Amino acid sequence: MKLRETNVILPAGCRVEAKLLLCCVQGFLQECGSERLQSLLEEEIDWECVIRKACLHGIVPIVYRTLEDMTEERVPKAVLNKLWVYTRMIADRNTLLVEELNTILKLFSSQGIEAIPLKGPPLTAELYGNLELRPMTDLDILVRTRDVLKAKRLLLTRGYLPEKDLSARQENEYLNHDCEFHFYQANRKLNVDLHWRIVRWQAFKSDFLWSRAVTARSGEIQSLWLAPEELFLYLCIHLYKHHWYQLKWILDIALVLIRYPTMNWDRIKELACGTGNRRTILRVLCIVDRILGVPVPQKLAQEVHGEPRNLAYASLVMGQFFRDDLGRPGFREWCRYMEMLRVECTSARLSWLPLRSFFQYLRVVIERGFVERKAVKLLRSLSCPYWLYQPLRLIWRHTSRLLKRLH
Repeated sequence: MKLRETNVILPAGCRVEAKLLLCCVQGFLQECGSERLQSLLEEEIDWECVIRKACLHGIVPIVYRTLEDMTEERVPKAVLNKLWVYTRMIADRNTLLVEELNTILKLFSSQGIEAIPLKGPPLTAELYGNLELRPMTDLDILVRTRDVLKAKRLLLTRGYLPEKDLSARQENEYLNHDCEFHFYQANRKLNVDLHWRIVRWQAFKSDFLWSRAVTARSGEIQSLWLAPEELFLYLCIHLYKHHWYQLKWILDIALVLIRYPTMNWDRIKELACGTGNRRTILRVLCIVDRILGVPVPQKLAQEVHGEPRNLAYASLVMGQFFRDDLGRPGFREWCRYMEMLRVECTSARLSWLPLRSFFQYLRVVIERGFVERKAVKLLRSLSCPYWLYQPLRLIWRHTSRLLKRLH
């Protein structure tokens, strides 16, 4: 798959550093060098900012792999040394998690419990081809609802402690209304999330993840793994649920699009509509295209680029990506992104008047988040009060920072 060359306009305070990180990621996707990277390295770069943002976005190994062959005149040796140290720490941590996942899966299998690892080692091995290239922080394991309590007891025998101490009655309520138990081993700094659903609300069924699960090898034993279409939808839901703040998660989806070019998009659309996530996948595809240059599949191109709200939301995400405070961009900054997208997209629907642009900005800023939208189903006739409540809630939470952004 040929990637589109991106020309992202980024916040002025971190423009060169952000472009450098994006260039490293895009170079990894294309598996080749970039002339643009060479030209960026000639500019004055705040290397502490580069390292800080690479850690934040979970792309340190990829940045190190891209820059390690550069001369000392272009990349200071101290910077490469620091990136190498972080990369080795990530590799050691990933090795520990791979061993622990194999042990847990073997333990579950011995008791007849089917389990699907979500993200983690199988995802890294399948998409990146190298377990050292993607930082892993914890283990996410999906089991069937009927097996949750048995799996919980097995983790307790393994030395894990539950994050919440629940009575039998509270445990049953938790199973009905939540989606995961959190466990930890303080001495080994290990965390395991035991899922039976992938999101909290009861109406959302995760059965579609099991329907076409395939067998894959995870370390020494075989385990179930998600089919490409289900994997794509799950990663989109995960990215949206966590507010888009890590570039690593966008890279995961880009790699799915590249590794599985023959995915069944009719099935993905059916799954997305059936789970209420059609808007989610369109926005994710728009963001992956705008940020990393991975083209939108032809079947969905018109739906993605023909809807102004997708582009408006992509502008919002692009604006918040490389801010020190991870906040949302102000109206003027958002307009710079929208101007860029209007130039690249020829849809007549994007020819907005300034006042209409301002209302579109407010609409995407105060829109209900993924969890809020799914957790509280509002009738259309009752949704109006929310649009009055959400601005007040944002001002209460962000106060002066939000008010400054409106200028």
